[in-house]
Amino acid sequence: MGRPTVPATPDSRQARALVDALRLHLAPAPTPVEPGLIDAAVLVPLLDRAGQPALLFLRRAASLPDHAGQVAFPGGLREAGDASLAATALREAAEEVAVDPA
Repeated sequence: MGRPTVPATPDSRQARALVDALRLHLAPAPTPVEPGLIDAAVLVPLLDRAGQPALLFLRRAASLPDHAGQVAFPGGLREAGDASLAATALREAAEEVAVDPA
């Protein structure tokens, strides 16, 4: 199932140009593992809301033992099955806010 078609407006074209520029400059690259550091990643979801760019945040539950109630991007710790930190960010976003990793 593809993305819904939205009529192009000057604002949506501007948002699309921003997304294209970000994709170009943030192209996936191998992520080296550094000894002693904990591997984790976040996704910074950039949305097109009625032709205007917007970011998606979440508020962590007040009952969590770490970072309770904080506003954050979806993300978390790298798991053994994650091929890269990009895969970690996409998996976590799918779990936390139902972002399709495709």
